[in-house]
Amino acid sequence: MTWLTWGSAGLVLLLSACAVDDRLPSVTDEQGTFDGAGSGQGGAVSTVVPPPGGAAGQTSAPVSNGGAPVSNGGGAGANGGAAMAESSPPPAAGGSGAGAGGSAAGSSGECVAGSAGCNSAGVALSPVQGRVTAASNGLGVNGEFYVASDGPTGGPSTVSSSFAGSDVCIQGVAGPVSVDSGGLADYAGDWGVAVGLNLAQQGAVRGPWSTSTSLGTVVGFSFVITGAAIPATLRFNVASPDGTTQYCALANAQSGISKALSLEELATECWSVGAGVTAPAEGPFGNVEWNIPTVTDEAIPFDFCISDLQGIVE
Repeated sequence: MTWLTWGSAGLVLLLSACAVDDRLPSVTDEQGTFDGAGSGQGGAVSTVVPPPGGAAGQTSAPVSNGGAPVSNGGGAGANGGAAMAESSPPPAAGGSGAGAGGSAAGSSGECVAGSAGCNSAGVALSPVQGRVTAASNGLGVNGEFYVASDGPTGGPSTVSSSFAGSDVCIQGVAGPVSVDSGGLADYAGDWGVAVGLNLAQQGAVRGPWSTSTSLGTVVGFSFVITGAAIPATLRFNVASPDGTTQYCALANAQSGISKALSLEELATECWSVGAGVTAPAEGPFGNVEWNIPTVTDEAIPFDFCISDLQGIVE
């Protein structure tokens, strides 16, 4: 699979239906075929790939099964390639930006999962079989989770996923980045792994999602990461609808601890402190994503699940 911001590629959708199942057909990952609901069952080959807009420096490409790239395409992203090796934190860390009702997140943007008041201003974006439906939330979020990696285009990374029930879990290895005889690292080709959620996808088209909703303005997102191998370099990203611009920050995730990131903390070139442009408060955005970037000196193993995803509203 491949993925999103980009220079690389990715998404897939989901729609709820009473009488008709209009989920997208399956996409092939390194472990085989999974359908849009994440059941692990086979199906027709999808002609949709994750949107450009995941990791910086990626180039869009079809999935390994030969599916055609999404119609909005996208060449190399504005986020640059080689800088992906940097793991320095993005500018600013801080509160969740939660509004009415406040949040127990505090100045660090973290709280113990399940504690009283934790993310009390959040609106749950709860998947069922890898799908979040607009009917399940008041934020207009409608889309499927997807996974992507550089593996299908010859990169070293591998990933397998489980979207069964409410699970959003991935495991595998990211990198390492290959280096040519001249000492140049191929970050554009060996960009790593991503798991993400499309925010407003209908059929094979990823649409724009606005932070202005019927419940208020979404000012950030919170989530819980749990697992045996959570990469220190894990990034959280939002991307423009066409996938050409990505805004990111280090997730600094600790297992079982809710992490809140405001849109003000997300910026292009987040690997270089003080560089880049902050995510626009009003959006629009096409997807959210968790990216495991690669480095040159080692492969990065990962094994974790994402839960309690919420949009923080004020």
